[in-house]
Amino acid sequence: TCALPILGTLCHHIAEGIREKNGKKEVKEFQTVPKLLEELPKILKNQDTILVKASHFMKFEQIVAFLRSEERRVGKE
Repeated sequence: TCALPILGTLCHHIAEGIREKNGKKEVKEFQTVPKLLEELPKILKNQDTILVKASHFMKFEQIVAFLRSEERRVGKE
């Protein structure tokens, strides 16, 4: 399964475009970083490949730091 979590105030427009072109993709929309971080552990599976794409303005460094900490936690289980 390919899940696509997207974040931002305009993400709804992106999600609609993805659904129109490829309804098979699971698109999850998040308005805030904390809400995304809350849901990521439910979405991610061990050995998933993740692409984090955004401008520095969006401060996705928080998400990368979370993913790195989650990777260490999952690796120890």
